[in-house]
Amino acid sequence: MHQELSKDGLVVISLSVDDADDKSAALKFLQEQKATFENFILEDKDRNEKAGDEKLLHSTPPIVHVFDRDGKKVKTFEG
Repeated sequence: MHQELSKDGLVVISLSVDDADDKSAALKFLQEQKATFENFILEDKDRNEKAGDEKLLHSTPPIVHVFDRDGKKVKTFEG
């Protein structure tokens, strides 16, 4: 989706909330998926646990949130 629609202004980011010990597995997965967009990995265990309580991460990953140009969440895909 990013490769097809970035020219039209689509911005994609990924955020891994996996344990820091799984960082190499997460990076390998992103490389296999040819994820050329911004990828972030939370490395602080306390922040990872807190992130699970945040509004956007209310379910088990993977989860995708789609926001419009004004930052309003318009769709969520879970699983």
